[in-house]
Amino acid sequence: MTYTLKGIEYHSGAGVYNVADSLVRDLAGATREELIDALREAYIEKAYADQAHEEREKELMVKIDDIRSAEYGEIAELQADLELARETAEKALRKNEKLESELAVFKRLTTHDTTIFEDPKNVKRATFGNNAARAYDLYCEASQIDEADPEEAAKMYRRAITLDPKLDIAWTNLGNCLHRLNRTERAFECWRKALEINPRQCEAHYNTGNVESERRNDEKAIVHLKKAIDCDPRFTDAYYMLGLIYIRAAKAHEAKLYLEKVIELDPKSDLAKDARKMLRKRS
Repeated sequence: MTYTLKGIEYHSGAGVYNVADSLVRDLAGATREELIDALREAYIEKAYADQAHEEREKELMVKIDDIRSAEYGEIAELQADLELARETAEKALRKNEKLESELAVFKRLTTHDTTIFEDPKNVKRATFGNNAARAYDLYCEASQIDEADPEEAAKMYRRAITLDPKLDIAWTNLGNCLHRLNRTERAFECWRKALEINPRQCEAHYNTGNVESERRNDEKAIVHLKKAIDCDPRFTDAYYMLGLIYIRAAKAHEAKLYLEKVIELDPKSDLAKDARKMLRKRS
């Protein structure tokens, strides 16, 4: 903008405050009306300048937001690529023929064969790497609290499964926690997943059989409990449950066989005491 006052032109391109300085110097003899007009023009120029500054600020903020959005999108893509790379690497690692012996050890570790259950974490670390080792650590921590705090333990088992989706014992124990929390259908899903990974996961068979027995689905219960015994011939709880089911079904001979097996395997246990009482009642 250009101001003409007393025949002198003032240009605002240098800024409002430069114009004001010029006016102060040159308007010593100006009339009251001229001073008012000059002041009004100065305020108008300041308003234009403020508006331009605000619009420029908005433009810059929009550009910053666009840059951030683009960066966030790139980060999300990178994270997705990294996750895909991790999954691909783990699959390749599991298929590596050189690891067959280690995989065989791991499969045995996930059964009730306690004779080799010495240091499974080290075997898992050697076999699958740090993710599986961290998953097993989480499983161990969760197993210490799953009866006292099944909700918290379930969260830990889920984290373990995220790190190692093939950890069948974590799937099994997650199902146990969900069953304690009265989420039985979800528990069944977890036990089924454990058995998909490891068909000889005897605890998953036992838990499934136990719940099927509670629902009076005796045929299904018997199938799973017998599979649990096939996986671990010393699994006294499974023998005991089969004895109870056969008592309920009025099959005295079968009940006697399984209850006597409980006494044979662990004669000093509470289960053995109960088994003796039931056998005496039916003798």
